[in-house]
Amino acid sequence: MADSSNSRKTVFACFAHPDDEVGALGTLANHVERGDRVVLAWMTCGENTSMSKGKTPAEVARARRAHGQEVGKILGCEVAFFDYGDTQVQLSREAAVRMGQVIAELKPDAIITWDSCNSHPDHRETCKIIMDGMRFARLPRLVEPHTPHRIDLPVYQYVDKRRHDPIVYVDVSEHIDKILKAVAVYSEAFDWTDVEERVRMRRSAIGMECGVRYAEQFAIRRRVVQPLTYLV
Repeated sequence: MADSSNSRKTVFACFAHPDDEVGALGTLANHVERGDRVVLAWMTCGENTSMSKGKTPAEVARARRAHGQEVGKILGCEVAFFDYGDTQVQLSREAAVRMGQVIAELKPDAIITWDSCNSHPDHRETCKIIMDGMRFARLPRLVEPHTPHRIDLPVYQYVDKRRHDPIVYVDVSEHIDKILKAVAVYSEAFDWTDVEERVRMRRSAIGMECGVRYAEQFAIRRRVVQPLTYLV
């Protein structure tokens, strides 16, 4: 647990659809266990998924919202939904200002989200909205009544091999059971097969790259490159 309220960090994870967070589950669990505030949010309810046949979009939205809330309970974090329609997430000034106000209110120490090159438009646009929202969160007149959030806020994105941002590895070995339990919320709903094996194999492969049993990885982007005094 965190030693004091001053050392408690806030992590804001924001994705397009429920289940997008699967690649960050262990990282979020790490921060919850340390005593940090973790807020997991989705831009949509994912009502257009092809994995829920025979249901209306409203019925799918209710079910997927429940999935996200269940994952939040498993992780022990806060959850929130924006009200964008599935396949309708798009960068605009209004969306960026709205995100800026959320960031100014939460004042996160780190953000986790999609990469900006992903093939799904909702994923790409979520990232763009967050990046512009971070800039707007610094402007007093746009975020009133909240105070601006002006720290050098790092953004941790899912790794896309087309980009060359630095990669960080997170040891999630202690929370593999919690990861599997959260993923099962979706696998049971959508009849995913061989889920446990694939989850273990993926995190094990990443873990082999950094010398731990299970790991997750992110590309890091920040406004300012932090200088070092010593290399080792």
